[in-house]
Amino acid sequence: MSDIQSSHGRMLEAAHFTSYGFERTLNHMEYLLTDGRWRELGYDDINDFFASIKLDNIRMLAAQRRKLVTLMAAQEKASQRQIGRTLGVDGETVRRDLGKAAANAALAPTDDTVEADSTGVTAANAAPDLSGAEAAKAAGQAAKKAAAAAQTKAKREASRNAAPIPDGLDLRIGDAREVLADVENESVSLVLTDPPYGDEAEPLYRWLAEWSARVLVPGGSLICYTGQSRLPRDVALLGEHLRYWWILSMPHTRAQRLPGKFVMVEWKPALWFVKDNRRGRTLVNDILRSARPDKSTHGWGQSEAGVSLLIEQLTEPDELIADPFAGTCAWGQIACNMGRRWVGSYVAAGGCEEVVAQETTQA
Repeated sequence: MSDIQSSHGRMLEAAHFTSYGFERTLNHMEYLLTDGRWRELGYDDINDFFASIKLDNIRMLAAQRRKLVTLMAAQEKASQRQIGRTLGVDGETVRRDLGKAAANAALAPTDDTVEADSTGVTAANAAPDLSGAEAAKAAGQAAKKAAAAAQTKAKREASRNAAPIPDGLDLRIGDAREVLADVENESVSLVLTDPPYGDEAEPLYRWLAEWSARVLVPGGSLICYTGQSRLPRDVALLGEHLRYWWILSMPHTRAQRLPGKFVMVEWKPALWFVKDNRRGRTLVNDILRSARPDKSTHGWGQSEAGVSLLIEQLTEPDELIADPFAGTCAWGQIACNMGRRWVGSYVAAGGCEEVVAQETTQA
């Protein structure tokens, strides 16, 4: 497979992952549009190439969409109507995006109007009438901010573009309390799991809290999906060993009736606890966008449920993620595809071990 075909495939694959997918899609799109590389995919018309791509399932801000619109419209003979179809918007939105982008470019400072020194401080943002010492301090602070921003950007790009780890998945069949007992102390960066919710599951939550406190690295996170009616119980149990940080919300794709409570449930909570104190300052979205759950391989199968963004924001490439209640093992596959290692378990036959066996056979 050529680099161009590979880039095209990765772009289509990335479209399934929220903002993680947007950055990758933009990068691959830039690559394919440079020097007409898209022609090597067998297309003679740029609009036929655009028609082969469906990007309307990517959640993006208006400013992000304008980036794609501007990039695509710059191609010779590109149709605004086809661009709109590819992005899932109408032609008027494309025209407005192009007008807004042009207006922003016209208002942007040029090299003739703004000059920056080696620290990145410009005449427009320099503080007036500063003494020599004060000016040097302000310049130093600006340089530190610029360096920190560049470091954050580089770290984010490295996290998003980490090479997959095909053999990074360690699946164990059996009771998690037994088969995961040998996971080393402070070896896991993120415990990401969706345990059973019933009253009979209380011992599992007690074990999960104690086990996570042992295996998490200092500052590591536990993200535990749970049910609304069990929130007080689970917050109390997990809080015995870890520090409460936040509640994340995963909107349901379809409202569910909760018998006895007389509530139409439209979102699912995910409890976020940390060991001691949260490491890092990466901003984390507290609404986890979800696609429809896949029940084809397992009756309790869960959707992607925003986990790709959590993995990106709370872990680094090659770090270990754990899931004691793995179900279909889909989240483990996502973790390995994002360049992380994964260890998990499922208690009974008919769950994730069938998925792994099937993928091994297909491979």
